Amino acid sequence: VHGYKNISKTVRGMVLNYPDRLFMGRGKKGSVDEIRHEDAGDEFYKDFIKNLANQSSEIFTRLKKAISSQREKLQFIIDNLPDGVIMYDANDDSILINPRAKMMIDRRKTREIEKEDIEKRLHLNFSSLQKEALESDGPLIKEIKLQRLTDEIILDANIANIVNPDGLIQGLVMVFRDVTAERKLEQLKREFISNVSHELRTPAAVIKEFISILNDEIGGPLTEEQKEYIEIMNNNIERLLRLIENLLNISRAEAGTLKLRKDW
Repeated sequence: VHGYKNISKTVRGMVLNYPDRLFMGRGKKGSVDEIRHEDAGDEFYKDFIKNLANQSSEIFTRLKKAISSQREKLQFIIDNLPDGVIMYDANDDSILINPRAKMMIDRRKTREIEKEDIEKRLHLNFSSLQKEALESDGPLIKEIKLQRLTDEIILDANIANIVNPDGLIQGLVMVFRDVTAERKLEQLKREFISNVSHELRTPAAVIKEFISILNDEIGGPLTEEQKEYIEIMNNNIERLLRLIENLLNISRAEAGTLKLRKDW
């Protein structure tokens, strides 16, 4: 940007000064002054082009080095991120992928991963994702199950369009996070809660049934004090059963099998 400003200033200054030097000391037509002036004008024009070319070349070289340096810094940051990153350029249909994403998709380091490989392995299409991300209010989030040679991993993908200052979509960026361990832990937790709840509910139901038998005096008459004790036992067993049911509902909700009903 600064380079372009310098070029603009140089060209503007040389062009503005050129007419003054060109017409300075102009004589009559065909005179010696006019011939000398024409020679001087040609020399100045050549110097003008030469200086402009030299300065433009120098400035463009500096710009190229600056852009290259910024690109290397960006590449270094992307390569060392703990999450997988894939950037898709819609202009030339190319991709930029960091080592972490390569390891997630294919553990064979000797093989280059192409755009078609990514779409096939992840069961997605970059053009379709661009449309989805455009219609989404915020970042598009997807859960991807990736079957590899020896195992299966679960990836959380955050997807967003790359938009230039003019509002045109230039491509797509996807950030992947391996959540396999978290999903397995959540599954174990759901199974544990479900199993414990079922194991507790059976003996609790039996206790409640025997409390009901005692309360009905099937085994014999009860004193007022005994009835009071049985009432306390019944209240607490009811409370325990409610807690067990709540645990089961939590397990069902996390598994996505809980059905909610509106009472209004």
